[in-house]
Amino acid sequence: MRVTLHALLMVGAAPNTVLEEAVEEMPDGAQVQFLVRPAVDVVHAAYSRAAALLFPSLAEGFGWPIIEAMALGCPVISSDRASMPGVCGDAAL
Repeated sequence: MRVTLHALLMVGAAPNTVLEEAVEEMPDGAQVQFLVRPAVDVVHAAYSRAAALLFPSLAEGFGWPIIEAMALGCPVISSDRASMPGVCGDAAL
């Protein structure tokens, strides 16, 4: 079986030590990049090029990243907690 690896782009605040250590422990070939506090146009470009937005939040006030991603044609994979079901409706996995 052939497995295709995809890059993971994490956008937002700087990673904490636990997250950095987890990335270091990943197998060779894993591609993780952090985009810390980017400009809005950079975020929109990332959504436009992404295979999907993964939004696993368990507590969120509204979920703006979901709206931004959907507006730019990026599929959304989201948790079904907090405000996400109301924001996503049946348009996300």
